[in-house]
Amino acid sequence: MEDKMTLDEILKIENLYIRVKKVVEGYISGKHRSIFEGFSVEFAEHREYTKGDDLKFIDWKVFARKEKLFIKKFYEETNLRAYLILDISKSMDYGKPNKFIYAQNLCAIISYILYLQRDAFGLITFSDKIEHILNPSSTKSQLYKVLKILNNLKPSGKTYIENPLLISANKLKRRGMIILISDLIADKNSTINVLRALNNLGFEIIVYQILSPQEREIADKGSFRFFDPETNKSISLNTLYYLEDYKKALNKWLDEIRESFLKSGIRYKVLFTDEPITNAFYRI
Repeated sequence: MEDKMTLDEILKIENLYIRVKKVVEGYISGKHRSIFEGFSVEFAEHREYTKGDDLKFIDWKVFARKEKLFIKKFYEETNLRAYLILDISKSMDYGKPNKFIYAQNLCAIISYILYLQRDAFGLITFSDKIEHILNPSSTKSQLYKVLKILNNLKPSGKTYIENPLLISANKLKRRGMIILISDLIADKNSTINVLRALNNLGFEIIVYQILSPQEREIADKGSFRFFDPETNKSISLNTLYYLEDYKKALNKWLDEIRESFLKSGIRYKVLFTDEPITNAFYRI
């Protein structure tokens, strides 16, 4: 790594690496198929069959239409290029267990899985501005660069999701994977529209929405002052009168997000911070 680090920084990164390695090895030892897989062989074009061509590459659907034999041509096998897009806005610094720490660990684990697959991975961290851009690479030093950035992050600012998504797509240039980790507390329609557009352009999109148990259900009953960490605004409410309305609004919000992503073919998963982090890799 280029930058000199203190012993304390090195130990913190090594501790994070060891924790991540343990989780990933447990996941792999269970013989689970990775959900982060590259686009192995890409279709390029058809050409007419000539004697000696491998019969397994004949496109029989084209033959049925044209009554001529055509061969499928492919591009070379390619490894995956991916960007992890991590929300570090102030709203992420909430809950027990904390959303930001959970997202930080998830980002580190995914980076390690991509490294083991020899795929190129990069990192963009954002709030209402871009904090870090690390271009994709598949080296071990890249993994340590990611861990170093993650280890030094501090949540701040508001949430503006569109910018980092567009930057990642522009840098990937060709079809690649974009993995968004956020609580999605932002303009819902703008976020969905950008993700849908990138998906239509051929990018593989995975969205992890990180929420806390306290956002799932308000346990305390009575009069409280609720504080918005991103705007510094607050409001006093008696939760006894608003519990049912809150639950309905939350479920409606999550259902709308889920349905929009499902219709667009975008892989999406809600993760609450009181559930095992390995749930991120099942049923998505």
